[in-house]
Amino acid sequence: MDWGNVISIAVAVVGLIQWFKGLFAKAPVWVWAAASAVGCMGVAAVVFYLPPWVLMGLVALAVAQLGYETIIQFIKSKIPVVPMTTTTTTEPAYGEGGTTTTTTTSP
Repeated sequence: MDWGNVISIAVAVVGLIQWFKGLFAKAPVWVWAAASAVGCMGVAAVVFYLPPWVLMGLVALAVAQLGYETIIQFIKSKIPVVPMTTTTTTEPAYGEGGTTTTTTTSP
């Protein structure tokens, strides 16, 4: 048994399931458990029957997805959000009283 392929298949399946969870967020938990088993068999068949670049592509997609979730989302959670405030003041036409001030704050 080639443990490198086993690890590659596992990484590919985990990443692909995470990718599909983004597309089908409301699917029940049992769907992802079944997808794991089917995915492992399917990706193993890919390794056996298709050229090596197909597995490389699947693993690359999986690592990209997992990397986004673990690295980028972690960094985003640690960066404080600085509120941005924009103030616009307009002077009224001649003869009208007062000024209009609009303040916009966005996180």
